[in-house]
Amino acid sequence: MKRFDQENYPDKATAVLVVGADEVTLVGTNGTANITVNGVAYLVTWDTNLTDTATAFVAAHKVALGLVGIKLSSAAAVITFVHKRAHVMTNRITATIAGATGDLDGTIAGTFVPDFNAARVFQLHLDCAMTIGAPRNVRDSQFVRFELTADGAYAVTWNAAYQFAGGTEHTQTSQGLDILEGSYNKAAAKVYLTLECADVKA
Repeated sequence: MKRFDQENYPDKATAVLVVGADEVTLVGTNGTANITVNGVAYLVTWDTNLTDTATAFVAAHKVALGLVGIKLSSAAAVITFVHKRAHVMTNRITATIAGATGDLDGTIAGTFVPDFNAARVFQLHLDCAMTIGAPRNVRDSQFVRFELTADGAYAVTWNAAYQFAGGTEHTQTSQGLDILEGSYNKAAAKVYLTLECADVKA
């Protein structure tokens, strides 16, 4: 009987992903805006204050977004989009916002949660400020490599599950490729990472 080697199976070795926003923070005092989610625009209309505006957006669009597998929620002025299948990495949510009338607009940010059952090497192209969440399905001593390329001066925030050589969290290079490698320590419940190289260019 042929044994399935999950650690070295080629199709599971590398995940190459464009990682966009799944969170929109509203700003402004009046008017309308369009939040585009995976290519489809949804209207936001000012309603008393930013919290009420976000709440009204969720009420207006949660059914339509639910039909395409996206859960919608809000807290204060922040609207969050979550894939119903939380383990899915390849079918990413990408949200943007653009003002239409008045001054209603917003800022965007994203979250990426690596799944060690899907890959050990994550080649991520970042389209906005990003949080790297605690990894899923991780086992003791597993190797991991992050290759991060940012489209601009986007901050990358690392979950407390990651620790860095020297005790200083890595600062992502603007419009550059940074490579970090490390492994998971089960006893500490931490992924220990070392910066291999920063701002890699031809």
